Amino acid sequence: MSLENGLYIHIPFCRRKCDYCAFYSEESSSVPDSYLDALIREMEEKGGDAADTLYVGGGTPSLLSCSQIMRLMAATERFFPGTRREVTMEVNPEDISPQKLSCLKEAGFNRLSVGVQSFSEKKRRYLGRRSVSDMEERLLLAREAFDNLSVDLIFGIPGEDVREEGEVLGRIDPDHISWYDLKVEEGTPLQKRIDRGEAAEAGNDEEAESYAKLVAELETRGYRRYEISNFARPGYESLHNLKYWHFTPYIGLGAGASGYTGREMTRNPDDLALYMSGEGSARQRLGTKEKRNIEVMMGLRLEEGITLTEAETGILEHSLGELRSFLKLEGRQLSLVPDAFFISNTLILGVLERLGL
Repeated sequence: MSLENGLYIHIPFCRRKCDYCAFYSEESSSVPDSYLDALIREMEEKGGDAADTLYVGGGTPSLLSCSQIMRLMAATERFFPGTRREVTMEVNPEDISPQKLSCLKEAGFNRLSVGVQSFSEKKRRYLGRRSVSDMEERLLLAREAFDNLSVDLIFGIPGEDVREEGEVLGRIDPDHISWYDLKVEEGTPLQKRIDRGEAAEAGNDEEAESYAKLVAELETRGYRRYEISNFARPGYESLHNLKYWHFTPYIGLGAGASGYTGREMTRNPDDLALYMSGEGSARQRLGTKEKRNIEVMMGLRLEEGITLTEAETGILEHSLGELRSFLKLEGRQLSLVPDAFFISNTLILGVLERLGL
């Protein structure tokens, strides 16, 4: 595993905020140059260390113009040296065009992550996503242009059939798929629609059934689940996101971005004005116990699980109790059994409680 940093850059702008989204973003049809100015000031302040992965997320980073993309990438190369093993841009399907794809490749991106969420127009309306009539054609353009293509999808919507999504995936043939469970967040337009009785919410049994079906669908298509919500063809696992799950250092730049230095967590304000003025950033030093809590919590999301200390192994050998049938403990290696991933939150909390974390 590389000891170099991951570098994450947050672009907190969207044309329109989706009904389910609780992440920090501002509605805008473009990214102001003044935001790039603030990003570059932060790079100058935090730069110097090598970074072997770069991930530009949001929001909708593909709102950046080609000249802005070039400026951003030049700054990352200046302040964060090193050979990039993986350089990812999150892209909205409606922004995919031959010109944008050419610009991204010229700028040095070697991986695209396309925020599809669903190929079904009915599901997209439920989520408050914009309609893209030629989405499949645009994705095929991206497939042709990039050797490493990832697609983001959402499940957990009443009445869905995830196998229909699998049929479209078969035609696009991405290398990596992130398929997340919909969480109805407090204060979002979706939650308000559900409260008013204008939309239904999927039950746990329906969500569990959808998850089992999508796992089976992707396995038949040659994708390996390596994290609860992430599936890849061999060799196409997300190197950047693995830094989060292995809890190794990463640098977060931009409004709302977080980072981890190896000793402390950093957090930029979820407030554009505060961020632009250089105020509101926070740092939290982690004690040994706090750090181990995060390592276990994040690591157990991975198919491979975590390596325990001898003391932890001894504790769990005698205390797993009712959790034992859902967990695999081989020597000092602890992981979830394949059928237990959908109830991972409950199991991880149980492990943390037994380890006193």
